[in-house]
Amino acid sequence: MGALEGLIVQVIAWHHYLSSISEVKKEVHSFDSVFDMWHDKNLKKKNNKKLTISLVSELTTIPFETTRRKVKKLVKKNWISYTKQDGIMYNSNSELNDKILNKIHPVEKHLLKEFLVSYLMSGKLN
Repeated sequence: MGALEGLIVQVIAWHHYLSSISEVKKEVHSFDSVFDMWHDKNLKKKNNKKLTISLVSELTTIPFETTRRKVKKLVKKNWISYTKQDGIMYNSNSELNDKILNKIHPVEKHLLKEFLVSYLMSGKLN
């Protein structure tokens, strides 16, 4: 994945995440509860929060036509879906999502934990 596609996927994933937690009636208290909602296929997304190519272009400062082409490429890879009615939607059943959740996330979580422990042990909290 190139840098532009990575940035676009990141914006789409954050939109998916934020719409997942903002439309849930129950309270969210932990990472694990949000992680479970990420995979909830019954989650109803409202059309008034759809993600458009124009909005992705604006959020990333990537020109509209380039964003449109990159979105089309990501749809072909089955990493996202796009219709004018529903907007851009992250495909949480994709190979990319599996790679993020099962390969990248555990490594990043471990690295973040190591960093935080080292920072706290350094005594530089003022």
